[in-house]
Amino acid sequence: MKKTLHKTDELFRLIDGKLKEEGRLPEILDYGQPTHEPRPVKTMSWDTIGRVSFGSSEGIYLDICLEGDMGGGTYERVELGTYKTLLEDKEAFSTMSLLNTEFVFAMRDFVNTHMDDFNWVGFDIIFYKGEKQTIKYTTTRDPASARELIQERGKRNGFDRAVLINNETGKEEIVQISSQE
Repeated sequence: MKKTLHKTDELFRLIDGKLKEEGRLPEILDYGQPTHEPRPVKTMSWDTIGRVSFGSSEGIYLDICLEGDMGGGTYERVELGTYKTLLEDKEAFSTMSLLNTEFVFAMRDFVNTHMDDFNWVGFDIIFYKGEKQTIKYTTTRDPASARELIQERGKRNGFDRAVLINNETGKEEIVQISSQE
């Protein structure tokens, strides 16, 4: 199965479309727009965070971002998009807060359904005993460290081989596990 490298603007549009299709976008919205600075999202090591606030000129805004590791190995905050209503009352503020909840849960459901799309960093290791696949690890180690991990865990658990998958390229390599000494 081919995986997709999603960008932040595309993720906003996907979740916005899902909410719209399911009738979960409030009628009070003036607009919803994705970020103007799209970034690739290569891991699922982040949280979806929304912030509801009053605008500097008028209305209430819901700014949605991702916080965590997008694939570069560092913690960052990356904008997904913004919703706005021209209303400024307590009910509108509450409605925008509920939209935040809907967005966060829809994003979680999307990621859980498309987990491979958020696995572009490091290596997957699938261990085998005979023809039976036994366990799968994901590691952000370099290839040499991943091979060491294969040998160490493979010997300890009686596996005979492993498949080492480069998550960025999709290339697979079969690694035979040395017999115990």
